[in-house]
Amino acid sequence: MRPFTRSSDQAADDDPAALSVRTVFARACEPECASLPDALRSEIVAELSRADGGPRDAAAVSEWAAAQRERFAALFATADSEGCADVLVRRAALACAPLASVSGAWLQWMSEPGNAEEAVTMRVLALYAGDVGAGHPRASRGSAYLSLLQHLRVAVHAHPASQLAQDRRIADRSFSLPAFALTMSRHPNAYRGEIIGLDLCLREAGLLPPLDGVQARHPHGIGWDALDPSLARTPDGPSAVDDARALAAAFAESAGASGAAAVERGFAWAFAALREWCDEVYDELDAARDPGFEMAELVQSRAREASAYHDRFNVQGRLLKDWLVEARTDPIPFLGALANSRLVRPGRSEASRLTGALVSEKGRMFRVFPDQDLDTIRRWIDALPTDPAQRAEWRPPAHQPRRITLRPAPDSGDGDAPGDIRQAYTALLQRKTTPAVRQYAQRYVEKRLARCRSDMEPSPGRCRPSSRRTDCGRGCSTSTTCTTTSSTTAWTIPFPTAPT
Repeated sequence: MRPFTRSSDQAADDDPAALSVRTVFARACEPECASLPDALRSEIVAELSRADGGPRDAAAVSEWAAAQRERFAALFATADSEGCADVLVRRAALACAPLASVSGAWLQWMSEPGNAEEAVTMRVLALYAGDVGAGHPRASRGSAYLSLLQHLRVAVHAHPASQLAQDRRIADRSFSLPAFALTMSRHPNAYRGEIIGLDLCLREAGLLPPLDGVQARHPHGIGWDALDPSLARTPDGPSAVDDARALAAAFAESAGASGAAAVERGFAWAFAALREWCDEVYDELDAARDPGFEMAELVQSRAREASAYHDRFNVQGRLLKDWLVEARTDPIPFLGALANSRLVRPGRSEASRLTGALVSEKGRMFRVFPDQDLDTIRRWIDALPTDPAQRAEWRPPAHQPRRITLRPAPDSGDGDAPGDIRQAYTALLQRKTTPAVRQYAQRYVEKRLARCRSDMEPSPGRCRPSSRRTDCGRGCSTSTTCTTTSSTTAWTIPFPTAPT
């Protein structure tokens, strides 16, 4: 089985109407971008339905998170013994980036003019204020995670968070949970309970399990408490998870049985999505322990552009361009040929032309590979067996993350227009309005402005302002153009002289 990488330009779904989950994430991150909750309603409903009957107990989430941290700790310990812990640190930090960078952001749309003073809304705003570090610039949980990515030197696409969608080192599954959460948050009237439930689940889980190994190796210089959504942001304040529990209880009490069911549905969905994502990240990190896995990813990601420049160089009796064209879908044959070529000395990267003369200051491939890619190539060469028979049997681990696409529903129209201004007022107090409501409001404003404009037009018997200073003899008290004496002749009156 060939190793799959998200850098592959082979689409898993040829449906032109389908949206990549990366695109949905990027659009949901942009405050001024048109939201997609209506078009993706069927996808959201289907996603929430997948978790029906799943665990909805807060204690189960906490126990699961603790077990996962132990699981990742053991994996990182193994990587330490193999000398590749830095690889796992880098990949774990990137895998957690989409979710950790927008931590709590799904709460920001819950407040609207129609409910701004309700007790539930005030609790939401208090919880969200802690997430963004209210009162302190660049103190949000997302800003703390950006600092971690910068510390690890993997923040090329980290700011703003929407740019993470361009980072092909991150699998689609890492975007799924935050993309759905942010999209639902753009329609809080329809998904208020689900948003409160998923937020509670993520806070019960605490620090994302893959980050446990990162924290153990980089304990200083990073505000790790800020990266744990269950903890308080102030020393004397209640924990965020306690506030989230109180919020869920208050909403269930005010919304009744249907509200409680919505909270449980959102909680169960987030737990299921978190488990799926965590399992995929573990499989990816386990596979990345093999140097050949990352080398195969690198070749596949660069094969398309490289094939345009290598039509004269032969590797094992075949044009390098042909090898690279094939490597776009299956890089294993090319890696086997490259390992047996004169460019590589198995087990000795320092003596290999591929990582020596070719990429030196006078080499033909100077600055083609960034330092991180060169490290990947050197690690692969050093791990190659010197025995040709053993190299022929080598295969990297087969890890195949699923490409996730969403299909928006056809446009359902503009919706129903308000019957009168009272209905329009109620609709406009909500964050989500239909095109018909917006059109009604625009026509109403234009009509009112036209009426005001008509009232400002001069009419017989009235004076309009003028800069000329002549007297019409009718005793006007300001400098105006008088239209009372004639329909065709205008006279001006001077401003009264101020006493000296």
